[in-house]
Amino acid sequence: LKRAGGRPANYVEMSGNPDPEQVQKATAIVLSKPGIRAIWIAGSFANFTDIQSTVNAVLNAIKESGLLVPIVIRRDGPNAEAAKEDATKWAEENGVKLRFDRADVDLDASANSVVSAIRL
Repeated sequence: LKRAGGRPANYVEMSGNPDPEQVQKATAIVLSKPGIRAIWIAGSFANFTDIQSTVNAVLNAIKESGLLVPIVIRRDGPNAEAAKEDATKWAEENGVKLRFDRADVDLDASANSVVSAIRL
């Protein structure tokens, strides 16, 4: 993100198929920091993590926070296509600009999308 010209406001690492409730709680903590202008959900290909479950938990926390800023997601693995469908529908319903990429988009390109979303 820094190479792309952005500056992370906060960070959390969750892997190993985390409990969705814990993902939602951790996301709420991350989102409580002032000054967040976009949200980047990124990672490599997951072998065991249910992408749909974790993405939906993050989106639930975002909605509860009221922080409706651009979101860029770069995730792939189990249930990623369903996660993309859910996230796209969620974004449309909530009036949020969202981009969802899979593993065919590298992390540098994804970071550039975050910075571009902030500048728009």
